[in-house]
Amino acid sequence: MQSIVQLLRDPIEGPLLAPLLSGAGTDEDRVRYIAFLRERHDGRGELLELALSLGAEPSVGSVADRLRLEELIGQVRPVEWWQAVRPIVWTLGCGLAKAEPPAVRFAFECRKAWESLTPTSVAGVRHCEGCGELVYLSRSRQEAEANARLQRCIAVPVKVASRVSQDVTRNVLGRPHAPSLWAAEVFPDPQPRP
Repeated sequence: MQSIVQLLRDPIEGPLLAPLLSGAGTDEDRVRYIAFLRERHDGRGELLELALSLGAEPSVGSVADRLRLEELIGQVRPVEWWQAVRPIVWTLGCGLAKAEPPAVRFAFECRKAWESLTPTSVAGVRHCEGCGELVYLSRSRQEAEANARLQRCIAVPVKVASRVSQDVTRNVLGRPHAPSLWAAEVFPDPQPRP
C-alpha cells in the first residue's frame, strides 16, 4: 500500500493524479487516469470508472453496480486516495442526523457515496437507502447552503468543496474540519457566548 505522497512521486502516475488532488481535475483527467490504472491492472481503475459512470446524470448503473462500488470503496488503500479522486467529495446533512441541530446535521458526513445512491426521475436528486432521504446535488456554494437551510441532504462536487474548504479554513490553524466550519457560517450560533 502506497501513500498519496508515494503515488505523486511516481513519474507516470504523479502527473495524472496531481490535477485531481488540487481540485482542478476534470472528468477528462479522470478518464486518462482510469486508462493508466486499467493498463496497470490496478483495481483502483475499476472503482474510479464505476464512480464516473454511476455519477453521471442520468445514471445507467444497476443496483449491482452500486453495490460493487460500495465494496470497492471499502477495499481501496490508501483511503485518502479515494477522497482525492472522486468527483463528489462530500455527502452532508445525512438524514441519520435529523434530530441534531441544523449546524450539526449539516456537518454530518454520510459514509455513502453519491454514486452509490439510487437515481430518481429528477436530475441531480438521488435516494439514500440508508436513511430514506433524498440527496440533492449542489453545484454551487449558494445551492448547497439553500438546500442545507431546507434541511436537505446534499452532495457537494469536488470543485465546490475545494473552494469552500479554502475559504472557511484560511485563518484556521491545525487540521480543521471544513464541513463543520462551513456549517457554523450557514447556521450561526443563535446564543451569544459569554
